[in-house]
Amino acid sequence: MSSACWRGETFRNVFLRDRRAVMRIALVLDRFDPSGGGLERWASQLAQWLVSDGHEVHVVAAEIADECVVPGGLPHRLPAAASRLRRAAAAACCLRALQADIVHDLGTGWYFDVFQPQFGSRIVDWRQTILAEPRYRRPLTVLSPWRYRGYLSRRQLERRQLGSRRGIIVAVSHLVEAHLCELHGVEPERIRVVYNGVDTAHFTPARRATERGAIRTRLGLNEEVLFLVAAHNLKLKGAAIVLSAFQRVARENAAVRLAFIGRDDSQPYVAQARSLGIANRCFFLGFVEDSAGYYSAADVFLHPTFYDPCSLAVLEAWASGLPVITSRFNGVAELMISGRHGFVLPDPGDVGELATTMRHLLNAELRAAMASSARSLALANSSTANFQKIKRVYESILERRRYGRAERWQT
Repeated sequence: MSSACWRGETFRNVFLRDRRAVMRIALVLDRFDPSGGGLERWASQLAQWLVSDGHEVHVVAAEIADECVVPGGLPHRLPAAASRLRRAAAAACCLRALQADIVHDLGTGWYFDVFQPQFGSRIVDWRQTILAEPRYRRPLTVLSPWRYRGYLSRRQLERRQLGSRRGIIVAVSHLVEAHLCELHGVEPERIRVVYNGVDTAHFTPARRATERGAIRTRLGLNEEVLFLVAAHNLKLKGAAIVLSAFQRVARENAAVRLAFIGRDDSQPYVAQARSLGIANRCFFLGFVEDSAGYYSAADVFLHPTFYDPCSLAVLEAWASGLPVITSRFNGVAELMISGRHGFVLPDPGDVGELATTMRHLLNAELRAAMASSARSLALANSSTANFQKIKRVYESILERRRYGRAERWQT
């Protein structure tokens, strides 16, 4: 029988008898594929954890990688849709039939018990994307019809998602919480702040002993300090700024290298590296199946992002024992102490400040001290702790429902 036709006893009744009952949970997102970006990777890990915790998990998405369906999870592919709003409507239709106890939406639709915008605020994302452009290109970005139409489409959906006065909003940082309240009018009492977590068993300094040497040999490295960038949106994550800062550092020190991994188009940055005369010191490696080995091969992680609600890549770097240079526009920076776990830049566009902090981290003793602190910070923000907090949000909603205070936005 199709899972969409399930008509069993509602969780509310089971919950009244046994608070340890199995939850029927629907995770809703555009694309379910752990080889994608941070959101997709996190969603896959959450689904696996919920299944292992004994719950029934349904994945509702427009794209689901066949080989990535969680064992024990049930996939529901949404039909092709001409717009984001139509996809959201299709998701609502599917979810009504599914009758899940908890609907956890990660940005696709408006029918939910829990809404977790891993992308943060579309308004802030658009503003910071413009600032990430060189000054001469900013007017072109604003005036680009297709880019602006895309922004308006996302904003139209976001207004409906955040415009309801029902349902819980999970913000992945206080940065996002502030934006939701100030720019979108979300009531503070509806928001729960839950930082992202990291798999500290997969991303670990222990991998340096087994993988560091092989990868560095393949790259032709000896004792050079390797700076690493891992991003699927190189522009927003400050790749152009990184290259300009690296040029300044490389002029003074020959024993430095820079590597980029991620599925974004790297050709504009390859051209920039050539124009700066540093192409022979840069590696553009494209998408890699498992980034953990490259964290092990690196010495410093660079993420001077113009906007990141709560970077999973930074958490992975800390778990791998890497000091991190990031910016105040990254929600995960709220967890760190600048000077202990790395450095937080006040302005991601300041090439000189980035170059200065990179020079500080050429000191091996400083890197070692920061590596130990970074690992401890990651252990305090493990994926298991993160998923447990998400589960408690689910339970609080069901507890409220027990007393007749429904949370879902029923459209």
